[in-house]
Amino acid sequence: MKNAIITLLVLLPAIVWGQMGHPSELSPEKRKEIEGMKVAYLTSQMDLSPEEAQVFWPVYNQFRDEMDAHRSEGRKKYQLFKINESELSDEELIEQMESRFDHERERIAIEEKYFKQFVEILSPQKVLAMMEAEEGFKRELLRKVRGERPERGSGGR
Repeated sequence: MKNAIITLLVLLPAIVWGQMGHPSELSPEKRKEIEGMKVAYLTSQMDLSPEEAQVFWPVYNQFRDEMDAHRSEGRKKYQLFKINESELSDEELIEQMESRFDHERERIAIEEKYFKQFVEILSPQKVLAMMEAEEGFKRELLRKVRGERPERGSGGR
């Protein structure tokens, strides 16, 4: 039972992501449009001055590129797992899940490395605003893709 729960927790994000379609399936024009929307959203939410933006965006673009490469590596690495999971032994499945945890730790290390760089060039408040704005942008983009209406604040439902 414990292994089934762990497997579910590890695979659930991949299943949800798969249902949405993958960003690599988007046309280059659509990706560029979404990236432009994200830049505008983050700049607005972070209230960056022109001077801050000039220093912030090159570092952020490096961060985004490194995270994209990390995600791409993970997708390639685990594509075989999805195809062959029924043929794997319990030990191999455990090894695959542990590998996913290692991959997640690597993602966190990348985020931490860039967090340290961001707080050198921006105030901690603006770094927090960036993190919150990234999540907010993802939520808004998902709503748009699903055709849902935007949230109307934090009032009860």
